[in-house]
Amino acid sequence: MHRSAVKAIAFAPWQPTLLATGGGMSDRTVHFYHTPSGSCLAKIYVWAQVTGLVWSTTRREIAVILGFSEGEHPFRIAVFAWPSCEQTAAIPWNINLYGQVFPDLHVSERALAAISIPGFRCPPCDGEGDASSTDDECIAIISKGHIRFYRIWSNTRKSFGGSTGILHSAILESLDGIENPGNEVIR
Repeated sequence: MHRSAVKAIAFAPWQPTLLATGGGMSDRTVHFYHTPSGSCLAKIYVWAQVTGLVWSTTRREIAVILGFSEGEHPFRIAVFAWPSCEQTAAIPWNINLYGQVFPDLHVSERALAAISIPGFRCPPCDGEGDASSTDDECIAIISKGHIRFYRIWSNTRKSFGGSTGILHSAILESLDGIENPGNEVIR
């Protein structure tokens, strides 16, 4: 049971009895439920308000969109594997589809909602060649005055994010002041 309002809800497209829900600022937790029985299968505490949940259609992973946080960190998207609940990526707010950093984007902005974009093709980046495949999975994240697009899962496994370290969470490591810049991965 959440300790605040449920801000996000998503059924797994490959398992219709698996439901993920995300709690608000007083809760900061993603809960996974078996819908026929109502049993809570797992929980992930994410240190931030959950404002969106998007399941991958090709992998057993979920993108968690983060709003206001307990401690400030640069991440607004965290990706977790199911059923292990291990973090597989943490994506900073100020990175575009190609991994380019935009220092003028404010980390303090809150992600309000997210949607999956079926069949979205990202245009090619300079020197990158072809546009993305329609097999890539992209999401749009809405904030105050902005819509940002992120390629979370690509057919070629080229998504942006950091690998996990000693706490198995880039967000938790960031909050604890643990820096690991050499461990970043572009997959």
